[in-house]
Amino acid sequence: MYIPPNAELFFYNETKTHLVGKFTSSRNQTNQLTHIQAIQGRTIIVEYFEPSNVSSNFYLEISRVGYFFRGFEDYFEPFIHLPYKKKPNYAKAQSCQVDVACTPESIGWNDQINAVVHFTFPVGPGLISFCSASVINNSANDCTPYILTAWHCGDHTANQNLSGHTWYFNYQKSSCSPNANGTNPGKGNETMINGDVRATSGAGTLNNPPGNNQVAGSDFTLVELSNNIPQSYNAFYAGWDRRNTAATSGVGIHHPAGSA
Repeated sequence: MYIPPNAELFFYNETKTHLVGKFTSSRNQTNQLTHIQAIQGRTIIVEYFEPSNVSSNFYLEISRVGYFFRGFEDYFEPFIHLPYKKKPNYAKAQSCQVDVACTPESIGWNDQINAVVHFTFPVGPGLISFCSASVINNSANDCTPYILTAWHCGDHTANQNLSGHTWYFNYQKSSCSPNANGTNPGKGNETMINGDVRATSGAGTLNNPPGNNQVAGSDFTLVELSNNIPQSYNAFYAGWDRRNTAATSGVGIHHPAGSA
């Protein structure tokens, strides 16, 4: 892709309810656009605007198109044009899963909720899967854009470039909707792409449990995003503790079966 200075590139659905862009010449070198986030609908429109004073040529090559047929119902729902909306008849998450907007479960965890990230990643030719991760702090407290996830979410290797990954921030409901996973799925347009693997457990410890009836060990991947997380995303950098002291309780915040 090459966008001339002062030109603009947009992607949107047929009903113009879901817009991704604008993309400008700033993406030619820094944080290059390798792919875009999922867009609702069966038709994607690519719109290019070029002012009369542009002297260089626009170039765009699309090598692949992916089609989501499940796992993104929550994300797409707010972009469906009203005449085509139907009452959701799916509930991917089991009843034991509670929306982060529901109380009393969410009380005291508001910051950690803002650290959680939903992401998609390629798992083979034409195949895309999804997982959960968390923005995580470092000891310098300098807001380095680290993301911590599981090794099994993509089977990453150290120093791997994660081309094809899309990170969705604030992928959550803003109001409590028990047993209604298709309602109010959250923002969804606050995204980033790609990154580099800084450390990963690999499969080794997972295949070598310390003893009978014990958990097999670490399952993690630490990713550094290509750019700083925008302040408008209100991301919380989750803390950690390396002391050898077992926690007395725990809370898991994730996206069961891709649900918000």
